Amino acid sequence: MHLVAINASSVSVALRQLSKKDRVRLAVSLHRSKHSLVDTMPKYKLTYFQAPARAEVIRLTLVAGGADWEDKRLSFEEWGPMSEKATSGTPFRFPWLPHLEVAGENIVISQSLPTLRFVARRFGLDGGTDAEKVMVESIIEIYSDLFNAYVPLMFASEPAELVKKFKETMQKSGSFLEIILKNNKSSGYLVGKKLTVADIAIYSVVREASKVLAEKAKASVDWNKLPLLKAHHEKIAKEPKIHSYYSK
Repeated sequence: MHLVAINASSVSVALRQLSKKDRVRLAVSLHRSKHSLVDTMPKYKLTYFQAPARAEVIRLTLVAGGADWEDKRLSFEEWGPMSEKATSGTPFRFPWLPHLEVAGENIVISQSLPTLRFVARRFGLDGGTDAEKVMVESIIEIYSDLFNAYVPLMFASEPAELVKKFKETMQKSGSFLEIILKNNKSSGYLVGKKLTVADIAIYSVVREASKVLAEKAKASVDWNKLPLLKAHHEKIAKEPKIHSYYSK
């Protein structure tokens, strides 16, 4: 096998030697190839309500992964009749949201954490090594604990006790995350040297919990004992794709 070294200069010379007609043909061929590649990329459709809740971390992971995706948001009135028919189709759908559909692959996922893990795998945000993947999975469990601690606040008329419970959960979970960040301090990420769904999940749940605390109880997350987690939160907020998503 002979290897041919190609540089910009030689390409330029070769192009000048082509006739005008051949240069046009080449341009059309390259244009078609580019669009053919784009057309064959999977397209994703995420369906949920207007609220962030269970879908927001999935939205952010799709954004961070650079997915071609549709953010379909329904009212409760729209979802009512749709939910009654959900289990009758194929692939099977549970009668709740979120749903993620992958065009051309006969894939529909209707459980939030399996959806999150699927998207993370698809876009290489689930860790690089087996050790990293296990740690990412473990941190998703912490995300789930924090999520379950703040969501009841959204519906509380007397939130004081729930605020206390969330803050206790935040301090306990946060203390673990502080140790994880200290052990990985060279990168500032929770796992490895680049962004993973672990970073996205913790950022997302703390961001949404902070909003609910402020709205329902004029309270806030206590960062005093969580300096590394605070720095991590600020770091993920500045990730270009995430920053752009929230700047719209």
